[in-house]
Amino acid sequence: QRRDIALTRGRAYFDVAHDASRPFEVLADRVVSRAVGTRFSVSHRAQQEVAVAVGQGRVQVRLSDADGVRASAGQARMIEAGVDQQVSYRVDDGLQGPRRIDAETAVSWRQGSMTYQAESLANVIEDLNRYSSVPIRLQDPALGRLLVTGRWDSASVDRWVEGLARALGLRLERQRDQILLRAPVARDAG
Repeated sequence: QRRDIALTRGRAYFDVAHDASRPFEVLADRVVSRAVGTRFSVSHRAQQEVAVAVGQGRVQVRLSDADGVRASAGQARMIEAGVDQQVSYRVDDGLQGPRRIDAETAVSWRQGSMTYQAESLANVIEDLNRYSSVPIRLQDPALGRLLVTGRWDSASVDRWVEGLARALGLRLERQRDQILLRAPVARDAG
């Protein structure tokens, strides 16, 4: 009667056959994305962030009724998104959107390339760690708020990390069991 998927973490792309009698829903954290016939992706990050990007058709994105989840005053409980639109969810902000995106760019990861526009460094590091044989870590979690814009090929993680460190003015330290990104050393004013 139904087609339900739970995405506990990561990204998934869905090309859903139209069947109004069997709704298709993806649950990611507290967010339910419902489609009847469409193409869309859902990204569920460790920081309780969910993003739904629509490539074709329409997707209804709503907060789950489970666990007594409630939208705060002034926050949307349900948002519908169409082609080249994205709806985002963060615990502190609730559902946001829809905002205009390039859906093809949003799913470029399917072809082995990653594209970011004003994405938090914490999210970029999470993605990089999916492809890196050595974990990449931030010396200070506050660095995760830095914003990243760029495109990289998932086969060239080492080059991307080096370029990322240079672009953000961070120090890169390769250790035996991890790659550490550190804030630059403060220069003595005297």
